[in-house]
Amino acid sequence: MDSTIFTENFITRLNQLDLPMQQDLVSTKDIHSKDIALSGSCDMGTITLVKWLISRNSDINYCREDGCFPLLCASENGHIDVVKELLLHSADVNKCNNSDVSPLSIASQNGHIDVVKELLQYSANVNKCDNDGVSPLYIASENGHVNVVKELLLHSADVNKCTNKDVSPLYIASGYGHVDVVIELLQHSADVNKCINNGVSPLWQASQNGHINVVKELLQHSADVNKCKNDGTSPLQIACNTNRIEVVRVLLQCDDVDIDLCDDDGCSSLYWASREGHVDVVKELLLHSADVNKCNNINGVSPLYIASHNEHVDVVKELLQHSADVNKCNNINASHMDMLIVVNETVTTLADVSNDWILIVLLTKTPFNMSEWHMSESQRHVDVVRNMLQHSADVISVT
Repeated sequence: MDSTIFTENFITRLNQLDLPMQQDLVSTKDIHSKDIALSGSCDMGTITLVKWLISRNSDINYCREDGCFPLLCASENGHIDVVKELLLHSADVNKCNNSDVSPLSIASQNGHIDVVKELLQYSANVNKCDNDGVSPLYIASENGHVNVVKELLLHSADVNKCTNKDVSPLYIASGYGHVDVVIELLQHSADVNKCINNGVSPLWQASQNGHINVVKELLQHSADVNKCKNDGTSPLQIACNTNRIEVVRVLLQCDDVDIDLCDDDGCSSLYWASREGHVDVVKELLLHSADVNKCNNINGVSPLYIASHNEHVDVVKELLQHSADVNKCNNINASHMDMLIVVNETVTTLADVSNDWILIVLLTKTPFNMSEWHMSESQRHVDVVRNMLQHSADVISVT
């Protein structure tokens, strides 16, 4: 049977009961959820039953033990006809559940634009936040509901209202790559450099996640390209570290970008890209004159040193082609070639570097047992060795 026909027949049968019985049924609570019929009907969107229940004086603002109530249920599920009916009969538009979530907030979260408009026409509090400080604009921005965002801003939503963790709508939209939302927020004067508690800006977050279009929009609205996280990490550094090559290229086009800016440990963008083996990023940085020999503060390690240690052959080649100091030592006076050992002979020329039983000890003086090594393990370093020797690395024999 069609659900509409069933509902109509059901209401017809209800009307055959005497009025006291009807009112008794309307107010009867479920033994488990303690819910009444009106909430369930609003949840399902059964408008004819909702109207009948209201006409029999059902409690329009009744709350379950979890704090849910008819208008919240209808708003959550986008039942616009039910929402209109409830509001027409004076449902509390700003009533919240146990987590302080309002009908407007839940409708905004789920992108129910018609419900949002209706609630706002009945003076819903556009800036009402839940227990976590999340506003309707924030939750709509997080979920990428640009039409909802526009409507909320049209009704004077606070564009810079942050959560309890100091996260703004622009930050969350930037992090998720919702470029349409980002554009709308920026057009309404969102603070483009507003950071969260650890100093991460919208540009930093978008750069980390590789949202190239968001990065472009933020930069066009004067985002600080060198604004660092509390640990000194810049947007460029995090983009290099996470191999976001397109973002790196856009950031490097900014006239005021500091390509050699270092974090609190003295690590530059080139260092991070070299460490992770992101050769395309390394090439882009070198193309823009990054300091090839800039070392960190912790142990004086250079980009070439860390690339050699991590066996990133392509990066080593690129750095050497840009005049990296092949004999640059760290703070413990260990160079990139410290040390090379070859069984039964001393390496003195490139020709002496074979593919058989080569052991390179990088960054350490710790002795190794050759019997514990296999060909595949020693072979990993051979290409690095060859490139080093081709660029005049000092070779020290160890007996």
